[in-house]
Amino acid sequence: MSSPTPVLTPELFEQHFVLRPPYPWGEVVTARNRLRDLKTAYEEMEKDKNKVVAYKDVLRNSGRTMAAAICVAAHLRRYSNAPDANQRFFDGLSSLSIGLGLQSLDETGRGAEIERCFRDIGLAPEDLPSLEISEDGKANNSAAWSAAIGKLLQNVNQANLPDLNDVRRNAWTSWDARLSLYRVRNVPPQPDIDYLRCLAEGSESGRILPARLDTVTLGQVTDALTTALASTVSNPYPNVFALGLLALLGFDLSSELVPRIPDDSVGPFLSRSAVGGSAQSPLRGLLIVRVPTGSLTNLWRIDPQTPTLNTTAETFTNLFEGKFDLRKYLGPRLLGILLEVDRAQTFRDEVNRCQRDLRRLQGYLPNVKARLLVSRLVVDANSVPTELRPAIVSPVNQGDVMKQIS
Repeated sequence: MSSPTPVLTPELFEQHFVLRPPYPWGEVVTARNRLRDLKTAYEEMEKDKNKVVAYKDVLRNSGRTMAAAICVAAHLRRYSNAPDANQRFFDGLSSLSIGLGLQSLDETGRGAEIERCFRDIGLAPEDLPSLEISEDGKANNSAAWSAAIGKLLQNVNQANLPDLNDVRRNAWTSWDARLSLYRVRNVPPQPDIDYLRCLAEGSESGRILPARLDTVTLGQVTDALTTALASTVSNPYPNVFALGLLALLGFDLSSELVPRIPDDSVGPFLSRSAVGGSAQSPLRGLLIVRVPTGSLTNLWRIDPQTPTLNTTAETFTNLFEGKFDLRKYLGPRLLGILLEVDRAQTFRDEVNRCQRDLRRLQGYLPNVKARLLVSRLVVDANSVPTELRPAIVSPVNQGDVMKQIS
């Protein structure tokens, strides 16, 4: 593939967080134009000078990083299914940015991560060109810098790509290692190049969760679990991936799961991953049925000491009607079910809805007590049905819930 790289601007690098300048490119262009057309001093002149100088320094310091980003994005675009060449490149750049979590990294971290990916696609960091700009900004080596990138792109476009099946398989293997490492050591592993390739392609292992697990919420991980459990032959997720998510959420991985999952990889996985209690004395946790928008639990993170599932009413049946049955497994492991009340709806209507949801849940988990989850104290305690009393009021996390529900 020899698709040309689209016209690149500093603004594009800003949008994808390859650059994090103190001023946006649009402001710098306006300032530069005012200074260029200067006929007499004006009030904002010094501020305009500072903006131009600061941006010049950012560009000069980021020459290698931008060059590496262009090359990695060009590599990743070869996995995109977009029909337009420019869109494929933008898909590649977006996958690089989102996959590496560039928005959350400082300048040093961004450069290091992008150069790591540059090495992972088979290029040598010593070939990355620096962007040189004189102090007065009137001289630069942009032509030579662009020419050097052009040569690197020839190598990128002509290189043989790994087999796509191998890429997908390796990406799932990396998920196994990533979940295990984060669960055991609370260490966020680096996103690997196969994850980025699958993200650019739009396949499951790239879309299911951010690779930087330190940024994910309890709800995101539960949603990933329900998606994996509900998968079909045409949209498969490995069984060990689903089990890895279950363990990440704080649940024990006991041998009683093996008969439910006819997969030769499950037994060895459980043997090396048994954490969080045991079938004889499992940690007990929560099932939270959250509201789709404006949930009190949106920002809650995983707590290994309080196993918790956080899902919506529309998807919780996937926990029980997916490709393996969790009913008998979850029953002894749940201290309570929380049904969240939508603050935007009338309390009476929400109570009726929660009672309907509870009846559905009790078909799966008949012996688990239930509570309402509310944002403020219920003035009329009698308005809460007996089976949902007392309500849990505005908890800050699942540990706080356990204190209120015990």
